[in-house]
Amino acid sequence: MKYKRSLFAIILITIFGCSTPKEMVMPFVNMGYSGDRLFPVSENDVDFTFRAWVSLSTSIDRVFTISSDKDWGYSGKLLEIRQNGPYKKNKDKTTFKEINITPRSGVEKFILKVDSLNLLDLKDQADSNFQIALHEPMGLYVIEIKSHGKINYFKFRTHLINKSRVEEKYQRVAELILKELPFDFYMRKNR
Repeated sequence: MKYKRSLFAIILITIFGCSTPKEMVMPFVNMGYSGDRLFPVSENDVDFTFRAWVSLSTSIDRVFTISSDKDWGYSGKLLEIRQNGPYKKNKDKTTFKEINITPRSGVEKFILKVDSLNLLDLKDQADSNFQIALHEPMGLYVIEIKSHGKINYFKFRTHLINKSRVEEKYQRVAELILKELPFDFYMRKNR
């Protein structure tokens, strides 16, 4: 009996005891891919993909991806990239957290809202149209869109603290992301 318990413990330690994840062979994973993977939006196999790379002047960058297809179905992902704090020195402590998300108004209404913003026609924000204040945080957005067989990508910045608004077309995109796509700020509470 004692021998069986020891053998069982050794088997459990062998199977679950390794702290580094092992890479596994998954032969059919590349048959096609939807927007849930971080390959370029332009190369995925779905009808609609909206991806927003968002940095809101914090230590966490966020990548929102919403995709929908009649064959692949719906996929919504939030990837949080947590970067080193200033106290980490040369140690790489960057971590990644992926969360399944659904737009607050639902997938179909979200797609209609994205379509209404004409994102396929937007270009990068002109640098002369955004006044940078070094003492204030700003939002940086890089948008990738694939819809109806067309592809576009563009970037823009917004103010976070002051009430200065950027051009309306970019302000509306930022508001859509912040209102429709669920995420949390992990700020310390004041004591």
